[in-house]
Amino acid sequence: MRPGSGSREADGGWCISWCKDRYWGELIAAASGINNVVKIIQLSPSRRSTVVLTLDPAPTSTSQTSSSAHEGGVSTTEGTAATPPAFAVTTVSWAPSCGRSYHLIATGGRDGRVRIWRVKPGEDLDGEDEEEEGNWTASVVADFDQHKSAIGKVEWNITGTILSSTGNDGRIRLWKATSGSVWRPAGSIGVEEAEDSQRQENKDVDMD
Repeated sequence: MRPGSGSREADGGWCISWCKDRYWGELIAAASGINNVVKIIQLSPSRRSTVVLTLDPAPTSTSQTSSSAHEGGVSTTEGTAATPPAFAVTTVSWAPSCGRSYHLIATGGRDGRVRIWRVKPGEDLDGEDEEEEGNWTASVVADFDQHKSAIGKVEWNITGTILSSTGNDGRIRLWKATSGSVWRPAGSIGVEEAEDSQRQENKDVDMD
């Protein structure tokens, strides 16, 4: 069996995150199973769910294009190179929009990568034609592999400007965008460092 992939339920991932801004309607990002895709689902006033976009990082050469141009959002092209093995997405987090005209969605998976997606909604979000999905677009604006192990959790701060992630490497890592909207590592702390800091604090208290 290929490392990181599998077919049993234990190999899969199940995660969901809601859009925090009600202006955009009822939207969720969800992933399940052993593939590495996340589906953006919109719930209409009639309570019917529609997949408006699928975030698929493979193949990487097409990650900058709209997934909704294909049925179900998954990009497949005959004659192209074989895609890399799929890994389960274990965590997803939808950032607070805070007035932005686009959304930021962070994902993490068993492949050890933390990805940040820039998702642009369709022009007519409240339109009557619920079948029209071609206007939604997405691109990967950051792809980090510093954890070198499966990702357990990704979470945004209250303004959606700083992302935190945890992995099986025992570290909490922070990611932040520069003034030029380029995402960079912003620091990390490991379990050992936290324990050492706690012991030092306790020692200082005892000395007093």
